[in-house]
Amino acid sequence: MKFSFDTSLIFHTVKRRRPCSDETIIQQEYKRKEYDTKSGILTVNTNKKRRLPGARSSQREHSIYKRELEDFTATISFMPRNTRQKFMISASIQQGEFSTGSISVMPNLSANPILPVDSLIFTVVKQGRMEEFMQLLQEGRASVRDRDEHGTPLLHVSETHADRRAVEV
Repeated sequence: MKFSFDTSLIFHTVKRRRPCSDETIIQQEYKRKEYDTKSGILTVNTNKKRRLPGARSSQREHSIYKRELEDFTATISFMPRNTRQKFMISASIQQGEFSTGSISVMPNLSANPILPVDSLIFTVVKQGRMEEFMQLLQEGRASVRDRDEHGTPLLHVSETHADRRAVEV
């Protein structure tokens, strides 16, 4: 498979850490900036969060390490203006702090297929046709990483328009 990309990039927050149900978010700051370039839209997202660990931490950890923890996510994405270039490129890094003081860093680089908003997979998902949705995925004619021309992921469309079972796949 040959990839031909413009030099533009889109940073888009790809992953969001789900908080433990018992942790307390003290402060969260989300920033988004878009840059309109000749070849496409470059988007930069950042999310900085301060939180207190929940009681799920072991009793020892909870008493020793009860302090504010910080998490940070940054994403850069590029959506080409020319949709004949069939991929949106996204790079992100997520840094999370644990109550023990250790830090986890998770980088991510992805090339997501861009399909027309009226393509078969988006139509099937919007109409909630689950059997056909599953068949398209199994046959490799669609992917959960597909995005429309606006950069909207297929799973966001399924969550908004259709049966929640599509999101659980």
